[in-house]
Amino acid sequence: MNNHTPLEKKDLVSYLEDGCKPVSQWRIGLEHEKFGFIIDEDTLKPMPYEGPYGINMLLKSLAQEPYAQAIYDQENIVGISYSDDARSITLEPAGQLELSGAPLKSVTQVHQEITRHVKDLQKLQDGQRNFGFTPMGYNPKWSLHDIPLMPKSRYNIMRKYMKSVGTRGLQMMHMTSTVQVNLDYNSEQDMRSKMYVSTILQPIASALFANSPIEMGKISNYLSLRQWCWLDVDPHRSGLLTMAMDKSISFEKYTDFILKVPMYFIYRDGVYHDVAGQSFSTYLQKGFPHLKNINPILQDWKDHLTTAFPEVRLKQFIEMRGADSTDKDMLCALPALWVGGLYNSSALSDLTDLADTIKPSDLVAARQDIVTHALQAKIGKRTVQDIAKEMLSIASRGLEEQMPDDLTQGHNYLEPLLDIADTGITRSQRLIDEFKALNYDVDALLHAHDLLQNNDY
Repeated sequence: MNNHTPLEKKDLVSYLEDGCKPVSQWRIGLEHEKFGFIIDEDTLKPMPYEGPYGINMLLKSLAQEPYAQAIYDQENIVGISYSDDARSITLEPAGQLELSGAPLKSVTQVHQEITRHVKDLQKLQDGQRNFGFTPMGYNPKWSLHDIPLMPKSRYNIMRKYMKSVGTRGLQMMHMTSTVQVNLDYNSEQDMRSKMYVSTILQPIASALFANSPIEMGKISNYLSLRQWCWLDVDPHRSGLLTMAMDKSISFEKYTDFILKVPMYFIYRDGVYHDVAGQSFSTYLQKGFPHLKNINPILQDWKDHLTTAFPEVRLKQFIEMRGADSTDKDMLCALPALWVGGLYNSSALSDLTDLADTIKPSDLVAARQDIVTHALQAKIGKRTVQDIAKEMLSIASRGLEEQMPDDLTQGHNYLEPLLDIADTGITRSQRLIDEFKALNYDVDALLHAHDLLQNNDY
C-alpha cells in the first residue's frame, strides 16, 4: 500500500491476518530488560544517559560492532539494529536496556543469543567494573524521583498522558523491567486458541516469575511490584482481555479494540506529534484538524499496536507479557514454558482443558492476591501453585515432543520453574531471604545479581 491510498479498517484487519505462518516457519523471540547502574566511588547510581559510563556512550560503542546500526531520535542515539539477524537493542523510559531478540528456531538458540549479548556488554567494561546490569522486575534501590529520564520523544508524550489515567503509569514506565516471549500462529483459530490459553494462564506465569519484592531498599508488601503497578496503569489499554478469555477474539474484534485504545502519537519525518487521548478510529475516518497534511498510513497502525498493553498482546505474533525480568537461568524458562505449551498441539489441547477449569471472574478477582502472595494465592478454590504444577507438567511434555534437542544439550530450561512450582518458593522470596542475609544492603544485592559479573554462560 502506498501512502496515497486511503487506509481502511479492512487493511488493519488484513495486517493481523498476514501474521499467519505455516508451522515450519514458527519462531521464538525473546525480549528482556535490565536496570543499569554505575559505580561512583563505591556507591551505586542509576545509569544516566550522558557521561563516560552512560547509556549514550554504551550505545555508541555497540554501534561500532559488525552489522550494527545506530537508531536515533533526533540527535540522540536510542538503540541499535543488527542487519545480520534482526536483533535490536532499545532504550526504555528510565534507561532499562532491552534486547529484542531475533526470531529463532529453538530455546537453545535463544540461550546462545543471550550469551552473545551479555558478552558484548562485558567487552565494554575494558577490564574495569564501572557499570553493571541487574534484571529484576522492579528497581529495588532508587525512588521514582532519582531515576534519570531517557531522551526519547515518544516517552515524553506518554509521561504527560499517564498522569491523567490510573495512578501507577509513571512507576510502570520508570521502575519496572520485564521479560517476554513472542510466538507465532498459523490461522485465526490457532491465534484464538493461543490467546485464550495464554491469557487465562498468564497470571500463573506471573506468579512463577515473581521477582520484585523490594522498593527503595525495603521489603514491600508484594512479591511482584511490577505486576502491582500494572493493576492501575490505564484500564483502556491494559489488563486481561475479555474477548480472549471468552474465546470470542478474532482479527476483526482485536482491531476494533485497538481502534478504541487512545493514541499517544503520530510519527512523521523524525517528529512525534502528540495526539494523546484521541482514538485511531477518529484518525482513520477524518484525521486531526491540527495535523492537516498528515493522513493515516499502515505504519501508524503498526506504531499504535505497540501502545496497547494487555497481558497478552496480538500483533503479527503473540506476546506473552506477564513475567518479571529475572536472572540468567530463568530467562530461557519463559520461552521453554510457552513453546512447550503452545507450539505442541497435544499440549495446547491439554492446556485448553486446564484453562477451561478456571472461571475468568475468579481469575480477575485473584489478581491482587497473586501480586501479593504469588503461588500461595487462590483462584477459586485452587491455589496458584497447584495450577502451576499442572501447567508445567503439560508444558514439559510438550517441549520434549516439540523440541527434543533443547533437552538433550545439557539444558533443562524448565528446571528452575519446576523447582519453584514444587517448593512454592518464588525468586522474590529467595531475594527477600538473600536481602536479609546481606543485612539489607541493597547495593550488595544489585552486585550479586549483576548479569555482567556472572560469567558462566
